[in-house]
Amino acid sequence: MEENSKKINIENEQNKIRAKIDRIKQSGVFGKLAASLNQFKDTTLDPLQNKNINIYGRVKKPNSAVKKIAQKNITSSEIYDLIAFMFVVDLPENYISIQASLLSALQGLTYSHLFDGTLPENNGYSSLHLGIDANKFLNTGNDQELEGLSAEIQLKTYGMYMAQEATHDSIYKNDTLSNKQKFDMQRLMFPIIEHLTDIEMYKRALNSSVDDEKRKYFEERISELKQAISIYKEENSDYINENLPLINSVFKEYIARKNIEKLKRSVSSELSAEQTEELITTYRNAISSLSNSQDEEIMADTEPTGFRNIDELLSQVDNKSFQEILSLSQKFEAHHCLLGNVMDVAKKSVGLSDISSSIDELQAQVASKSTKKESEQNR
Repeated sequence: MEENSKKINIENEQNKIRAKIDRIKQSGVFGKLAASLNQFKDTTLDPLQNKNINIYGRVKKPNSAVKKIAQKNITSSEIYDLIAFMFVVDLPENYISIQASLLSALQGLTYSHLFDGTLPENNGYSSLHLGIDANKFLNTGNDQELEGLSAEIQLKTYGMYMAQEATHDSIYKNDTLSNKQKFDMQRLMFPIIEHLTDIEMYKRALNSSVDDEKRKYFEERISELKQAISIYKEENSDYINENLPLINSVFKEYIARKNIEKLKRSVSSELSAEQTEELITTYRNAISSLSNSQDEEIMADTEPTGFRNIDELLSQVDNKSFQEILSLSQKFEAHHCLLGNVMDVAKKSVGLSDISSSIDELQAQVASKSTKKESEQNR
């Protein structure tokens, strides 16, 4: 691969990007864009699919932007996703209609790029990426505060979203893997996780539908996706057998992320990134504990995935309360530095629906722990 030979003052560009992120935070533009995009969703997109779209957003962390400039040898003006939003759609067919609507109705569109996970050179990632000009989208004229500021919008199905989440830490951020290993493993796992999640979404649609024709369609799609996973596994059997430990770690990550999404839906307050990561660690530990305690019989291949113990784990984790998950996590890794804080919250919580009352306390405890650690390091 030919290296980028541009001569750039990296430190200068990194200072620029820090200043730009500070300006974004102080201007309140993220909140304005979030409100406008939600209104756009309610008025333009939701009528197409009965409010089955969720929007997630974030301002890029300075450390991430600084690292990107150094790694890719690019200027601060070449980073287009300082502000990013994700539109997550329930079913694949709704994704297609929303994609067309976004492209035709979104004001201030600056670029459009469709990642097609079926292309041979692609690692399996699928998503539509759009850029919007903040001034044009918000219809603010030429607001100098927003001049040259863009935001990226990604459109995904819930399956695409979960595939990306499940492989992010276990593959993409796994420094023990080479770039080729990451590429090959993502290409294998993206469609499998996506299909598994789509099956779950079609099952939800099936359970809530009273229309016989729709129910038949959902049943057919579930059957087709299960068959697709089986064929895909057969086609890649040699690679799968060589990489089972890593594949199982991806599935554990998927189960953890899936249950965090379930938890998010059950609490009234929004979980912070720190809380989410702490809960993910808890689920990872619990899943590892379950995995280590499985009988040989359960370790045999199961359907629809055909991978050792994954379906059993999915079933067991789904049927456990949050307190049981915490208990398993404690057995697996009692010395985890923040686990005690989570356990204190769990003792005061009857179940998933009651944890929201303790979220603020957990956040304060996490912050206190971090401050204490920093203080000890500075001595």
